[in-house]
Amino acid sequence: NPYLTLRDEYIEAEWWLIKKAEEQGLLDSEYRVVYWCPRCSTTLAEYEVEYRDLEDPSIYVKFPIREEENSHLVIWTTTPWTLPANVFVMAHPDEVYVKVKVGSEYWILAEKRLEHVMREIGVYEYTVVERMKGEDLTRYTYESPLVEVVPLQRKIAHLHRVVPSREYVSMHEGTGLVHSAPGHGFEDYDAALKHGMRDAIVCPVDEEGKFTSDAGLFEGLNVREANKLIIEYLREKGALVYSSSIVHRYPLCWRCKTPVILRATKQWVIKVSKLKDVIREEAEKVNWIPSWALTRLLNIIDNLQDWVISRQRYWGTPLPIWTCPNGHRVVIGSLEELRKYTAIEPRELHRPWIDQVTFKCPVCGLEMNRVPDVADVWMDSGVAFYASLGHPDRNNQGFNPVDFITEGHDQIRGWFFSLLRSGVLGFKTAPYKTVLVHGFMLDEQGREMHKSLGNYVGTDEAIEKIGRDPLRLWLLSNTIWEDIKFSWRELEEAKRDLSILWNIAVFAKTYMDLDSYNPRLDPL
Repeated sequence: NPYLTLRDEYIEAEWWLIKKAEEQGLLDSEYRVVYWCPRCSTTLAEYEVEYRDLEDPSIYVKFPIREEENSHLVIWTTTPWTLPANVFVMAHPDEVYVKVKVGSEYWILAEKRLEHVMREIGVYEYTVVERMKGEDLTRYTYESPLVEVVPLQRKIAHLHRVVPSREYVSMHEGTGLVHSAPGHGFEDYDAALKHGMRDAIVCPVDEEGKFTSDAGLFEGLNVREANKLIIEYLREKGALVYSSSIVHRYPLCWRCKTPVILRATKQWVIKVSKLKDVIREEAEKVNWIPSWALTRLLNIIDNLQDWVISRQRYWGTPLPIWTCPNGHRVVIGSLEELRKYTAIEPRELHRPWIDQVTFKCPVCGLEMNRVPDVADVWMDSGVAFYASLGHPDRNNQGFNPVDFITEGHDQIRGWFFSLLRSGVLGFKTAPYKTVLVHGFMLDEQGREMHKSLGNYVGTDEAIEKIGRDPLRLWLLSNTIWEDIKFSWRELEEAKRDLSILWNIAVFAKTYMDLDSYNPRLDPL
């Protein structure tokens, strides 16, 4: 009895949950910084990215201070492509910063980072001329070194200033001054909102990961490919302090393995952060095997983010949201409800047929069209506990949590969490009673098995070489929630152990038969 997310009945049941979010005042459309795959041209959830070591630029850049001649804020970044979207610089208000004289210039950076930075860039002759607290730097504004070639920088020049931040400024890397582009960073975005700078959330990058006309000189370039050109321009302008490279963990798209970018886009969001306490309470009522699975899940809940449910793809569950030019919206929870607004009957609920359904806005009378987005695939799987049984309004059996589910430990932040989130959102309860977490089968070197790596061993191959029962015995000898390193040697040992037991049984049965002994009639 598989759950088929592509069936209209399943889509309707998923629409019901989105309608519930709307009724609770949790559904909204707003700009959010999201992981964005330039190749797939869609947003990705955090658990839809995987990490790999990549080499990127590592540069130090001077931002000229307007209030003091020949003085500069020195920042560090590994993403030069975000500099066209720079809005402000963050400084830690409680840390000590220094102004150092280097040649005829004055540079400002954190005192704790001074020695490390100067050693890295190869500057050994400098003089500290002033010490000040980070909070004192907020009097400074600055010019972008890209202002002459990036129109966006001219538009937002009035925003270029130093802002205080205890949360997002570290003394463990960089210069202690953080270049901030709210349209391209989670922390930068959050800092902008905290300082009332919603108009600072700018993003001169399109859905294909290329610069728009707002980026001027760099228009049309893929952002990662533009890094080199941006660095060369900074060098020509005398704004580049130092350039090298760094190998670091970088997020990739789970589907196509393309390096993702962070990008501010208009998305549909369910504000599950408002349900955080209830989600935590319900999680603690579940029987988790092993118990550390709950600990991992609670860590995720403690850092709960709102659920970005929209995806910019063609195939998927269409979002049941219709809007009009005046900004009114109608959220549909079932096909029956849709029929109340229109006589248009779509052939099926997928695109393109559902996009042909229009109706008059009940508020202003203008035509309403469906938003073009589809739902997050984790919403598809996250509603399986009830959607596989049909639409809740038509399910006469009511809702009952499932007794038992099992999946790999990677699904603690994936399916287990998605189910829990949907259960609380739709029914105010956990959707399951017992969860068993299992480990993974790895190769003999401890690597994940993949056909592409040539290290995959199928159960059919193992059964053919060793047999079903030895395979069962070996699997049962391992702890279910721990990863297992596959081993032909251990399978052979399991086969030998089983052979001993089998030979003992055959020996005993042979002499029991000779003596006409029946253990059922004459137990020992």
